[in-house]
Amino acid sequence: MPKKLKADEEQDFQKWYKGWATKAGIKSGPDHPEQKYDYRAAYKAGVEPTISKEDGRYHWPSRFKDLDHPNRFVRNPSGVLIDTISGDPVDKEASGKKDRISSMIKSFKNNPKTKNNPKTKNNPKRKYIEG
Repeated sequence: MPKKLKADEEQDFQKWYKGWATKAGIKSGPDHPEQKYDYRAAYKAGVEPTISKEDGRYHWPSRFKDLDHPNRFVRNPSGVLIDTISGDPVDKEASGKKDRISSMIKSFKNNPKTKNNPKTKNNPKRKYIEG
């Protein structure tokens, strides 16, 4: 849930966001459903993105990611699954759940019954699933 700002803070935030969106190549607004990051909380905390050595792109501090951010869980160089929000390793049981969820999403995307079904074809949640 995005942080709420006072009216004057919101105006300043919008200017700040517009500047960073232009600089970092962010195509949609901070409230767009595809945004999985609380830019208002980052603004209030006074943080800015840094350029990654790996891909040369801007990356924001993970602590402001939404719980369903697509890069919330990543494997470290040792292969351990890490929750990037907390920085903690994910236990094997949770890791297995994530693998099962990934498998279910792939199955959903490739299933002709759901792929062309009018009930699921235009569902806004499908866009996130197909990401």
